[in-house]
This record gives sequence, C-alpha cells and structure tokens, in this order.
Amino acid sequence: METTLKNQDNKIKSLENKNLDLINKFKNLEIRLAVLEQDMQQYEQKTLSTSLEIAGLPDVPALVVSKVICLLPSLHGKKDKTGILLIEMKSHTARNQWITASKEKSSTVGAVLPDVPKDKTDSRIFIREALTKYMKTLLYNAKQQLRVKFLFVWYKDGKVCARKTNSSKIHYIRSVNLHKPYCTHILYRNTHCLKS
Repeated sequence: METTLKNQDNKIKSLENKNLDLINKFKNLEIRLAVLEQDMQQYEQKTLSTSLEIAGLPDVPALVVSKVICLLPSLHGKKDKTGILLIEMKSHTARNQWITASKEKSSTVGAVLPDVPKDKTDSRIFIREALTKYMKTLLYNAKQQLRVKFLFVWYKDGKVCARKTNSSKIHYIRSVNLHKPYCTHILYRNTHCLKS
C-alpha cells in the first residue's frame, strides 16, 4: 500500500513538473510572438516614414485637390466625416518641414480650397505623420488609458511616447494588452509594465 502511494506521489510530482514546464514554454512563446508582432508593426510604420496625412479636407473631387497638392491615394471619410489624404514626400526632412510649418500656422479649408461651401470654410486642416491602423489604435488607447497618470501622450518618428511631467523620463509605448478588462498593462522601453 505504501509503495502504491509513493508511486502515485511520484507520478503526481512528475505531472506537476511537466505541467509547469509546459506553462513556461507557453509563456516563452507568447513573449516571442509579442516581440515579433512589435517588430512587424515597426516595419509597417517605417514604410510610412516619408508620408504624411492631411485630415480635415471635405470630400471634394480629386481634380480640385490635385491643384492644391500632388497626392497619392485619397481616402474618403465615412458619412459626414472628412477624408484623409496620404501624401508621399521625397524625404523624411521634407515631411518634417511640412509638419513643423502646420504647427506654426493653422490652415483652414477656406484658405486652401476657396470654392468649398461656406459652412466648411472655417474647418481646420490637420497635417500629421502618417500612421498605420495599429499605431493609430495604440495612440488612441494610450491616450485614453494613461490620461490619469501621464500629462503628455503623443506620437513622433514611429513611436508612441508618454511623459508624466515636462521634465520626466519619456516612456516609449509598444503595445496595450487588454486581455483582462479590469487590469491594463502598457509595455514600454526596457519591458517594464505600468499598471493603470
């Protein structure tokens, strides 16, 4: 009887060790997958490194818009929302010059397109870095979830950044995991976690 109990205890310990080993392997694979996904997202974002978006323009014919600026595709907005123009610049520097100029002087639809209806002339035009859908979602979620703890959350040069104060350290946010609705983890540089 004692030998049977010892055998069962040994089998249980062996199964517990195998289970623990499988759990560790699973966690390792999850981490590797997350790193690969982040690398893929960074690569996709780098393809847009010389592109910028112009948002706030009303839905107008492409011929009218092409008189204002040379553009690649025109993405039309849903229902009453404005579309976004994706523009490929010759260099990263040229893109940054456009973005800097747009921050110094805000443009309105009426100033750029004089033939638009009167109700749309005072709408503001936004010029910003082009973002992949993932990065737009990451930026939005980071702003929503970190607004209590972080004073600044922004996007620059392929990275979502967060800062608690004007002089504090900048955190680079790579992903927002929403597996548990009651606990959100934000992964950032050096793979530390913040609990919001």
